[in-house]
Amino acid sequence: VALVNALGIPFIVHGRSEGLDFDYPFTDIDNEGAFHEAARLLVQLGHRRLALINGDDRETFAIHRERGVRRALAASGLVLGEGHVCSLAMTEENGYRAARRLLERSDAPTAIACSSLIMALGVVRAVRDLGLTIPDDLSLIAHDDVFPWLKPENFSVPLSTTRSSIRLAGARIAERLAARISGLEE
Repeated sequence: VALVNALGIPFIVHGRSEGLDFDYPFTDIDNEGAFHEAARLLVQLGHRRLALINGDDRETFAIHRERGVRRALAASGLVLGEGHVCSLAMTEENGYRAARRLLERSDAPTAIACSSLIMALGVVRAVRDLGLTIPDDLSLIAHDDVFPWLKPENFSVPLSTTRSSIRLAGARIAERLAARISGLEE
C-alpha cells in the first residue's frame, strides 16, 4: 500500500490496515458490526460461554471482529473467557485444532463464532471427532464470504453465517477504481 501510494498509482484496497501514517482509499465491510450481531444472537439464544476462532490478531479485520464480540458480550454483562479467543491463519486445520482445544476444556464454550467458513469446516470436524453434535452440544456461527465452492447450506450441520460477498466487493472496487482513474473520485 505504501509503495503504490508513494508512486501515485490509482488504487483501491479491499480491507484496511490500521497504523499507516497516511490515508488511502479502501472498501471494507463492517467486521465489528457483523461479529457484534453474531455474538448478540448467540447470547439471545442463551449462550453464556462463547469462543472466537479468529484470523491473525495482527490483521485489522480480526481486531475489529474480536472487538465486536467483546462489545456484544459486555452489553450483556459477559466476557470472553480466558483462552476463549484463538487467533490463527484461517485454515481448516487451524479451525480443527482450535476447536479441539476449546471443546476439551473444563469451561468449554457452548457457542463458537468463527471468522471464516473454511475454519468452520475444521470446527465441524472437531465436534464430530469429539462425539458432540451441532446444534445440540454447540452452536456455530461463521463469516461467509459467499464462495461459490463453499456454501453454508452444503454443510452437514445447521450453520448460521454473516454475509459479505467477495464478488460484490470486487465490483464496487472496480467501479471506484475506474472513477479514480478517470478523475471522478479523489
